[in-house]
Amino acid sequence: MTDHTVLPMRFGTILPDEAAVLAALSSHYDEFKAGLNCVRGHVELALRVLWDDDVPQTPSRRLVPSGGSGRDYMLGQVEEQRKLDKQREQAKALAEDIHMPLARLSAKSTRQTLVTPRLLLTAAYLVKREQVAAFRQEVEMLSLANPGVRLLCTGPWPPYNFVMVTNNE
Repeated sequence: MTDHTVLPMRFGTILPDEAAVLAALSSHYDEFKAGLNCVRGHVELALRVLWDDDVPQTPSRRLVPSGGSGRDYMLGQVEEQRKLDKQREQAKALAEDIHMPLARLSAKSTRQTLVTPRLLLTAAYLVKREQVAAFRQEVEMLSLANPGVRLLCTGPWPPYNFVMVTNNE
C-alpha cells in the first residue's frame, strides 16, 4: 500500500482454482477498473472527534413534575429542548469547522456528525499519498485550535469508504 494502489476487497473469499479466479476478475473487470481509477495514488485517513470531559448533556426528563404547575413544567421542558437544540447547532458548526479544511486536502470525504453524544464527528478522507503529512499537520493545527475536543486521526488505510466492494457469490 505504500507504493501501490490497493483496491479493498471482502476478506476470506476462497475460489476453487485459477480458472475461477480469472472468471471472477473478468466478470467484475469494469468495477475493479473504475475502483482503481478512483483511488489510484490515494489512501484513506480516518478521523474521530470526541468531546473532552465536558460532553454536552441531554436535558433530564422527569416524568412527573415535582411541585409547581403543569404549565411551569412544560415551559421548563421547552426551555431545556431549546438549550439542547442550540448545543446541537453549535456542535454541527464545530464539526463543519473541523471537517472543511481537511476535506479541502482530500479528493473525497465522507462524514457523520453527532453519531453519539460523545462522538462529535466521524469522517474518512481520500488523500493523495504525498499529502498525508500535510493532512496530519492540519489535524494537529485543528486540534490545537479546538481545545474542547480530541481529534484522533488513523491510517493510512485501504480506501474502503470510496469504492464499491463486490461480494462474490
